[in-house]
Amino acid sequence: MAKLIKWILILGLLAGIGYFGLKIFKVDVNSLINQGKDKIESAKDEIEKFKDYKESLEKVKEKLPQQ
Repeated sequence: MAKLIKWILILGLLAGIGYFGLKIFKVDVNSLINQGKDKIESAKDEIEKFKDYKESLEKVKEKLPQQ
């Protein structure tokens, strides 16, 4: 039980240090989150482009004469 309490306190201390570290360096957490969301959206767009490319490639393969 003492080990559990010790780990909870250590994790709380680390979280506090991280939070105030971000505040000291004036890192806007919301902008970081938005940047991550933008990267996810662009990755989804790239996946869709790849799927379209794959489908068009399969159509071309079907049109080629069998050898």
